[in-house]
Amino acid sequence: LQVPDRMFQPHTSANTDEPYAQSGWTWPAGTVFVYRKLHHLFKSLAADLDLRVTRAKGIFHTDHGWLLMEIAAGAFHQRGIQYRLQSRCQLITLEKYRGRFRVLESDINACRRNC
Repeated sequence: LQVPDRMFQPHTSANTDEPYAQSGWTWPAGTVFVYRKLHHLFKSLAADLDLRVTRAKGIFHTDHGWLLMEIAAGAFHQRGIQYRLQSRCQLITLEKYRGRFRVLESDINACRRNC
């Protein structure tokens, strides 16, 4: 079994019947995110009226434990969880914002500890 050199594995797709695009990423369970940075990022995404994140869901290993963070209907929610396999995140937004996924990927990776 070979482990990829990258710290995360991206995956993207688009639903051609709807004007939405989605992107998702995974990180190994040992990758630890800084809670305050991640919390700030998700709160900012929920309030970003220009980007209009339709849905975001992330499971993250943070320095405050494992957390589920999500944005639905413009509201941000989080809670502790028992999941321990890997950190992962999926974002859904309007198709016209597909080009911002690389920036969002960088923003999420900047929340990792020691980055």
